[in-house]
Amino acid sequence: MRLALVLIIPALFAGRAATASNTVPAGPAGSGAGPVSGYTVSAVSYSLAGASVDGVSFTLSPAGAAAVKARLASGEPWTACTISGTTVACPLAIAVSDAISLEVVATGS
Repeated sequence: MRLALVLIIPALFAGRAATASNTVPAGPAGSGAGPVSGYTVSAVSYSLAGASVDGVSFTLSPAGAAAVKARLASGEPWTACTISGTTVACPLAIAVSDAISLEVVATGS
């Protein structure tokens, strides 16, 4: 009988832990949707250093992007770029053999 009681008590405590709840404070929240106008990337130019791509520059239109990031492979981290009007320059450090495709993300002001 003692063995049965010892097995029942841990099962009761395990059931209580599994039914814990979270409290979420009241506050504003929401979601929405809107049109995405997009940017056009053109005049792409890569800078090479030996067997590595050490930068890319391109024209981004229309002008007015607040932030631009780029990468040359989906497994690589995004690199912040500098913007001067419609000209964007991004420092990179990736082997030419690992460069798959240019991916660019841009946000407006």
